[in-house]
Amino acid sequence: MIKLISGLDEIGTETQKAEGWCYFCIPETDYLKLEAEVKSLLSGSTKLTLFHGKKFKANQSNEYEQFLRIIRRYAENSVPTILSCTLNSENWKQTFLEFCDRVTTNVFTQVGVTNQDLIKVCKQLTPGLFSFMRLINHFGKEYELSVEVDSDRTKENYPKLDTIIKGHKFTADFLMTRLYNAYMKLKFANSPQLSASGISVLKDQHSIAIQAADVIGNFSTSYVYYKLGNTSKTRILKGQIFEKVFGDKFDLDEFIKSVKLVGKNDLELLIEGAFTMTFTTYNE
Repeated sequence: MIKLISGLDEIGTETQKAEGWCYFCIPETDYLKLEAEVKSLLSGSTKLTLFHGKKFKANQSNEYEQFLRIIRRYAENSVPTILSCTLNSENWKQTFLEFCDRVTTNVFTQVGVTNQDLIKVCKQLTPGLFSFMRLINHFGKEYELSVEVDSDRTKENYPKLDTIIKGHKFTADFLMTRLYNAYMKLKFANSPQLSASGISVLKDQHSIAIQAADVIGNFSTSYVYYKLGNTSKTRILKGQIFEKVFGDKFDLDEFIKSVKLVGKNDLELLIEGAFTMTFTTYNE
């Protein structure tokens, strides 16, 4: 099987009227080349040690534009790839999170998981992973997936968690991988399976894939803010950088129909469900 490397990061607007996930995914062989180029870019910079959307400063514009151009070049020349940012409406987000919570809790309880900390952390991972398998359901079964997830105070414990079931020790990663693949086979059978030990929870400085997901999400939403009339200088600059690199791929009419600017610093969906900005290449 051909291995895919993916980065996953969470995203939300100012008051969480819209929240979701950002994804970056390409074949491992191409990812290693991209990773080397990005590390070379960073090593030649006196301003940056990593790419992080919220830490962007105006004097770093050239480096961030180069980063996005590297991402686009590999996305267009690697198969399959996906760059995606999904924002969910408040009602749909709540419905989806409750569903993922029930699935994770019920499955783990039924198989005998007794470590509640393990269940708690896995419930944080499930929504982003389930949403991702839907987005890549067109990729096909000849691929397997490794996902690098941005760490936070809850998720950072994931690599250390395990539980005893019928006298045998099982890690959180083993159980989460089994849950992912079982749900994938049931609902999105054409989506790549998750490889063994396929979920890594990492600080963003340790993963170019997570940095790519973060910047794609942060700059694409800034692009939406900018196009809808937000006056933040930083958002305008990020939006303009994103427009230089990806502006030909997106239609302003879709933003106007799907999203509105609320006050000065928030976005709200005009549709019930999800608004997704996606750039993808794959074998038809």
